[in-house]
Amino acid sequence: MGIAEGMKSITDNITASYEARAKAIEELVSDVQETLNSFADDRKKMSKEMKKDLAKYVKGIATEVKNLIGDFAEERRQIAADLQGMADHWQNMVATLAEKKRGLRKN
Repeated sequence: MGIAEGMKSITDNITASYEARAKAIEELVSDVQETLNSFADDRKKMSKEMKKDLAKYVKGIATEVKNLIGDFAEERRQIAADLQGMADHWQNMVATLAEKKRGLRKN
């Protein structure tokens, strides 16, 4: 084999390997693009689900807080009524004791 034939063989091999590498890189780029597109689609789907779940969670919390505030207000009204009842009872006791005290002084 002469130098010219060797050089020709080497250049053919380089050209063939270049084309194979270019094709492999092209396939790799295509696969990466498909994977990135799949990730983007999955991310959008997940985003929609998370937004829906978050809205449901926030609505649940708002309902629970509203119920707690209502329960607290009712308990506060009951305590106020109990305190008023005790205050009235105390006032009646004071009035009764003052009346008995006056009755004892007259005797």
